[in-house]
Amino acid sequence: MVTGDTIRVEPVDPVVVRRRRVRYFAAAMAACASLIYFLIGLRVVSVIQNPEEQVGFGLAAGAGFAIAALLTLSVDQRSLWVAGAVLQALIIFMYFTLAAERIPEFELWGILLRIVQVPLLVAVTYLAINPRKHARHAQVPAMRVGGTAS
Repeated sequence: MVTGDTIRVEPVDPVVVRRRRVRYFAAAMAACASLIYFLIGLRVVSVIQNPEEQVGFGLAAGAGFAIAALLTLSVDQRSLWVAGAVLQALIIFMYFTLAAERIPEFELWGILLRIVQVPLLVAVTYLAINPRKHARHAQVPAMRVGGTAS
């Protein structure tokens, strides 16, 4: 047994762990929305009567949600979460507001997108309301192998 080695033991903060899980969940929801929008843009699935009109929209929205997923994993800033929440609310609102102008008004893929986007909205709203904890500069005591503090 080596007794001279030291190991830094970092405390596990449940708030930090929860925040990381919410970010992963939000990224997964954004990735799901991206996939569905890419399927729409590539005309694998059809959401309107004239599928030619959905190509640009689907590809742009798919790219936007893919970027959102990557940003969610790599950036933890309140401004990103506020912007994400506002955009999600606007997208959901516009889907239902413009329904009367589409044929069909509601379709399976549009509803599935809202089912994905509502939890995404909840997640980014949580992240916006609950700011991240700043790293503390306090020294964490080193532990000697064998459990004694140095």
